[in-house]
Amino acid sequence: MGRSSLISRAGRGDRESALLFQARTGSLPTRKRHWELFDTDPSCRLCGATEETIQHILMDCPRLGARDLPKINLAEYLGLPDDPVDTRVEHTESAKRRLKLWDRLCWQVDKHPDSVQRNEGPTENI
Repeated sequence: MGRSSLISRAGRGDRESALLFQARTGSLPTRKRHWELFDTDPSCRLCGATEETIQHILMDCPRLGARDLPKINLAEYLGLPDDPVDTRVEHTESAKRRLKLWDRLCWQVDKHPDSVQRNEGPTENI
């Protein structure tokens, strides 16, 4: 069984749940994580402006439609603390949508790096 097969079995078995699981455990394949392991460029593949971290992806990247979020921290956004269930579900679903968009766009960037236009506005609303 390959790595992607194991990852897709995390959570409910869908890609969004697998990405959320990786974000919660710190194993999401961000550029910052890749830099820590292999000394490569840690800048965001989408905007190029800063380090591609989990927080940047979920809360700050302008290409992913960074927006004013309620005053919550990254753990709350990932649905980790003891928030009320409906709040936790709302945050978790929002994080999953954003991670899925990031994953899809990064796949396109990695496949066609010469066609990337960085420092642009949002690519689509989430």
